[in-house]
Amino acid sequence: MSKLPREQVSDAQALLDVTKTVVAPIMSHHNGETTTSDFITSLISNFGQVYRSSVNEDDAHVSLNWKDIGLSVPPTLKRAFGCCTMLGPMDTEYKERKAAVRRTKPTTAHLPTQINEGGEANETDLNMLTMYEILKKKKNVELSCLILNRRSFAQTVENLFALSFLAKDGRVRIAVEANGSHVVSPTNGPVANAVAYHHFVFRFDFKDWKIMTEMVAVGEELMPHRDHTKCTPAP
Repeated sequence: MSKLPREQVSDAQALLDVTKTVVAPIMSHHNGETTTSDFITSLISNFGQVYRSSVNEDDAHVSLNWKDIGLSVPPTLKRAFGCCTMLGPMDTEYKERKAAVRRTKPTTAHLPTQINEGGEANETDLNMLTMYEILKKKKNVELSCLILNRRSFAQTVENLFALSFLAKDGRVRIAVEANGSHVVSPTNGPVANAVAYHHFVFRFDFKDWKIMTEMVAVGEELMPHRDHTKCTPAP
């Protein structure tokens, strides 16, 4: 008999566990549920094979046929057949999509502005012709006297532009004298099939133009000043 309180608690817990173990099968049988013993008994009765000893008939053991158990299980795992249903209302009507219509914005035709390059080209040709006529009369002239326009930096650049075309066509020759000055002289135009192009590179800006106006004496300019306000536009 336990005397210590701790031992009494342990004994009471063990008695409670034994009572639950005995009561559980009884309650299951009373509720109609399958107990563990019922399941084992059913397996033995359906798939069990009893083997008895030839020496002692009371010494017998039971063996289960696991192959038959496995073959009996698949039918319960087959896929169940159901019915196919359509979700949604039955009176839904198909709506045809309208064809897209491309809308064009009203536009007005505008012709691009015609740029008249004839006048500019003619002016360049006239400048080249004037410069070449001056060279034929003067023969050898200084470059600064030939291109300088004391009244207009823009026309000085135009004169330099005309001189570059003459040098490119081989109609003028530019030589450097011993004192460093550039001398321009006319040459005979190249014959047919013997055109030689020459490059003419000359640095010139507004500061150079100011220096040139101080170096060249007044009245030594050869190219005439052009009054663009009196020029009539080309048709």
